Amino acid sequence: MSNENLQRWALVAEIVGGIAVIASLIVVAYELQQSTDQSILNTSALEIATYQDLTNNISDLNSLVVQDSELADIFIKAIQDPDSLSENQLFRFNTYIINLFRHGDMAFFQYERGAIDQSRLNSVLAILTSRIGNPVVKNQWESFKRNKVFPEAYTKYVDDLAADQTMGIADLLER
Repeated sequence: MSNENLQRWALVAEIVGGIAVIASLIVVAYELQQSTDQSILNTSALEIATYQDLTNNISDLNSLVVQDSELADIFIKAIQDPDSLSENQLFRFNTYIINLFRHGDMAFFQYERGAIDQSRLNSVLAILTSRIGNPVVKNQWESFKRNKVFPEAYTKYVDDLAADQTMGIADLLER
């Protein structure tokens, strides 16, 4: 083989090798895109499942009150005249409230981990923040804070939401 033929073959080999590298890069890019798309779908599925679990928990908590007329009466009494609650009623109401705060803690934990966004967090915390103005709930929350039952970030977040809600109510009353 002549030197000229060898150079041609070398050139052809370089071109074929370059095309092979380009084809490989295209395949790798496609696989990366597929992997990214799958990761996005998995993240979305996780966010949906997380939010669904939180809303199911809210439904379960609300169902307790709706399905148990005695508990519903306790709630009404806790709203209208919390001082009139018997020891048993106060215990039942506080147990429910503890579950609300635990629900909020779980939602906040999932928010911190990026499983839900802030608007979803605020949505699932609404069941808690709507009751935070109740004296019994407020006392329970203050006890939790004194005893450092919940992480500091969650405690601050709930306090901020409660302050926002109180300001919002005060603004409405002034109008």
